[in-house]
Amino acid sequence: VPQLIASGTVAHAGRAGLGISGATAVDSTGDPIGVSVVAVQAGGPAQAAGIKVGDLITAIGAIKTPSLEALITALADLRPGANVRLTITTSSGAKRSITVKLAELGSS
Repeated sequence: VPQLIASGTVAHAGRAGLGISGATAVDSTGDPIGVSVVAVQAGGPAQAAGIKVGDLITAIGAIKTPSLEALITALADLRPGANVRLTITTSSGAKRSITVKLAELGSS
């Protein structure tokens, strides 16, 4: 709060981020199935881990991420610098498990 009062912004919130923009993906019945990566931040953790636009994030650690809201909630419990396992399905349909070192939200 002191940072917000002094400058009008919070530069270092201590929140973890992947360095992606995402959207909830749904199946043919409209049920959420994961987070579709729509943009990857240059130099961010996702790019370093090889995540690409079109990949589908379905879990972070043991927590399923059927929606963008679920992914944001899971990230809220983690800290920058933590190494986490993501389960993704690539745009070609291959399922992968990769490790990502989280950065501070909004940095890189």
